[in-house]
Amino acid sequence: MEVNKRLQSIKNARRSTREEIFRRVSRVRNFIDDNYLEDINLEELAGLAYLSKYHFLRCFKEFYQISPYQYVIQKRLEHSQMLLKDGEKTLSEIAYQTGFIDRRAFNRAFRKAYGFSPAEFRMA
Repeated sequence: MEVNKRLQSIKNARRSTREEIFRRVSRVRNFIDDNYLEDINLEELAGLAYLSKYHFLRCFKEFYQISPYQYVIQKRLEHSQMLLKDGEKTLSEIAYQTGFIDRRAFNRAFRKAYGFSPAEFRMA
């Protein structure tokens, strides 16, 4: 199953250690799912997992094939799609509400992820 595959990707000798690290990293992923619109930093996430930031980063990437930062951006962009479809807010308001520093950063991340701008997505 998917969890077993992820557990095997961790390079620790004992299965119990791998399972514990997976639990910790999964708990942090759940935290991100609940708080992705907030200001989140790597030190905070690593602290929640009780791991050094470098070990946490390595484990997160091994489990989910994406860095924690990229995961947060992905969650914010998914949320922005709902706001864009709603059509009630400006692009600047959506950028700010979804945790981007400005509209340009939002546009750049959106275009990189989806291949077109938020305005083009809204018109489609």
